[in-house]
Amino acid sequence: MRTINNFVTMLSCVRFFPMILLSSQLIMTITSYNFAALSSVIALGSSEFCKNIPGLTPQQRSMCQERPDAIVVVSEGAQLAISECRWQFRNNRWNCTSTGNKTLFGTELRIASKEKAFDYAIKSAGILYAIVTACGQGRLSDCGCDMKKGYYRTRRTTPKRRSPNQIEKNNGYITAWRWGGCSVDVTYGLNYSREFVNAREIRQNARSLMNIHNYEVGRMAVVKNLRRVCRCHGVSGSCTMRQCWITLPSFRHVGDVLRRKYEIARNVRAISVGPRGRPQFLILKHEARKKPFVRDLVYLDRSPSFCEKDVGRGILGTHGRQCNATTKSEKNCAFMCCNRGHYTVEYLKTEPCNCKFFWCCTVQCDYCTSNARNYTCN
Repeated sequence: MRTINNFVTMLSCVRFFPMILLSSQLIMTITSYNFAALSSVIALGSSEFCKNIPGLTPQQRSMCQERPDAIVVVSEGAQLAISECRWQFRNNRWNCTSTGNKTLFGTELRIASKEKAFDYAIKSAGILYAIVTACGQGRLSDCGCDMKKGYYRTRRTTPKRRSPNQIEKNNGYITAWRWGGCSVDVTYGLNYSREFVNAREIRQNARSLMNIHNYEVGRMAVVKNLRRVCRCHGVSGSCTMRQCWITLPSFRHVGDVLRRKYEIARNVRAISVGPRGRPQFLILKHEARKKPFVRDLVYLDRSPSFCEKDVGRGILGTHGRQCNATTKSEKNCAFMCCNRGHYTVEYLKTEPCNCKFFWCCTVQCDYCTSNARNYTCN
């Protein structure tokens, strides 16, 4: 069997593999590659490749060895989710950064708070999003476009069958549309991402029930926001026929949906059933024996302040964070710095100004200098 060093050397020769070494272990993020080359190269060393990815359970490692190309896409989805999480919480004390060992899924909190709920939901959504995107791009061999919507199916309505709203909307004309293009294969993405992500939960306890629930909330944030996009066809710009396909929403929209769910996350507790007393399901903590809705994020523990570093719980604290001293909102420096105070750095900032467009095709700008300030928490 080839050693990991030979494997890395071989990958670098095909020039498809930017690599990141985390905690002296291999995590690979691939931005673009030729599928045939990837399959032939990785198949030679998939065991070594998967063995050196930190944070995988035995079942996930087995799935990695079967489909190393899919694990690369999973990594992309996790990074997409981390970036979106940091944007959503950029003005909060917790900004999706944590202490601890880095894994395929990044560093993570060790408390079952609603921040953890959002973190797991957005990563589950990101992995589904990346898998479905890769299917449509032809980067995974087991999937592609949604075949149920791959053939043309004409739907026509007559004036008698249409409602008044439809008649008014279409100006009384009979319109038709048919499936075309490449609709996303969300079914494959759901099946694979659900099997892979849920395999993280080895133990059957309250936290695993919470995590599995939030994983599904993240996936549904993608599925429930799929969009139908159509393109018109007809003579002289008329729309006598529309060709439609299903596409993913922007991941920013998915992040916005989950952020709203975070604000109304539900506090739950686990109910144990059976002689072994293992937790079997979750109920709302302050409502008698009522289960949370499948669309709600859930958490077990109250959120800490996130002001001070706590390695045991994975909290970085807010020391050294930049803040906004000019705003009057609750996200100002007093909030971000937990009333510890902040220091100010003044500097000169030079940037383009008074830009003018000249035909054709140049833009000329002056450069203006102004005083600027940075505020950093003590």
